[in-house]
Amino acid sequence: VKVTANVVVEVLQNNVNTWNGTKMHFTLAQYRALNTNYSAQYTTLGEKATSGVYHNVSNEEIVVSLTGSSGEAVILDDSGMVIEGRDGVNGQYVDKDNPTRVAKTGISENFAKDMTVPAGGMAVVVYPNAFGTSADTDGRQFICENLVRYGVIARVFLDEATPVVYTTYVNQAPTYSGNSDITVNLGEKTEEQVDALVLAGLSFRDDNGTFEVDDDITTGFTAEIVDRGGFNVNAVGTYTYTIRVTDGEKTATFTRKVQVASNEVNITIGKNSQLFDTTLVVVNPTLTTYANLDIVIYTKAYNSTPLENDFSVVTVFNRTTGKIVKIYDGMMGKFFHEKAVQGELGWRQGVVNKAWDSLGVDEVMIVGVNVSGDKVGRGFLYANRTIGAIVTITGITF
Repeated sequence: VKVTANVVVEVLQNNVNTWNGTKMHFTLAQYRALNTNYSAQYTTLGEKATSGVYHNVSNEEIVVSLTGSSGEAVILDDSGMVIEGRDGVNGQYVDKDNPTRVAKTGISENFAKDMTVPAGGMAVVVYPNAFGTSADTDGRQFICENLVRYGVIARVFLDEATPVVYTTYVNQAPTYSGNSDITVNLGEKTEEQVDALVLAGLSFRDDNGTFEVDDDITTGFTAEIVDRGGFNVNAVGTYTYTIRVTDGEKTATFTRKVQVASNEVNITIGKNSQLFDTTLVVVNPTLTTYANLDIVIYTKAYNSTPLENDFSVVTVFNRTTGKIVKIYDGMMGKFFHEKAVQGELGWRQGVVNKAWDSLGVDEVMIVGVNVSGDKVGRGFLYANRTIGAIVTITGITF
């Protein structure tokens, strides 16, 4: 009994939970071996444009041009590497110059038009409703999530008793993971200690020269730092480390960012500045007490109601201009604003929530807390009660 063969497009990893497995099967009628330019209309009879594999079997590049909209198409070179991807569902595009998806005018309406296919390469095209009734199930999401990614590898083959592989696999460089950003405090570590942090937590995987994943190599790699991006542990900033790893034939180069953070927060009002230890300053916290804190910063991103702190001083400034617009002085029971720059009768209690209730979308409130102990935040805000003064804060993100 002869089993009908299929042409299969296989990916290394399926990222779509609505598709079973790593393979997409096309019928033989959906495979076209081409040795010259080819075009077809999606709505005509006869040579109707269809979902399928358009294989350039010539020694020169050809152009495959199909009409139709809202589909997905990728162009592979002869090794199966994606060199161009067209996401017609979302109007996005990838290629060598745009390895990260970008929006492109006309992709949705002409996702498979004027595709330049290199010698030995192929275009894989999926129209709406090819394998199901929605983008999630008809094959378009399979192409979109797994193959509209510059540089990924697919294998295309004729699924017979002895498969005929149309793509010639090429050994790939090792892949990597674990290169998340690192933060160290100003002056806290030596360069050697930071180097160790940069290399820690990295994982590598090599294809061992084959498409199959069961023979991949995951151990025995030695990564090296080739550039520290001007790293200086005594200077606040973000530095980009460049790291290299090789399988002996192919090399992968990637980056990891190291942020040197100040261990002090600097608040400046007008010409006056005050330094605070970072452990004493917090942003949008959920609190049951203000003990052990000096300054608390609230923004409109906070999704609850701030804890009240009677007799505190609250300074409100505009994030865009930096100008102080309101001051709630719980020490003296005064309220400062644009029409009362010298202050008017205000409140000693409830000042945190009064400030919060009036806080604008682009405003930030600084609470100089009232707690026992040697705290300077409340006194600093009290001494700089100046409507219109410019506030700058460094050493903390908010």
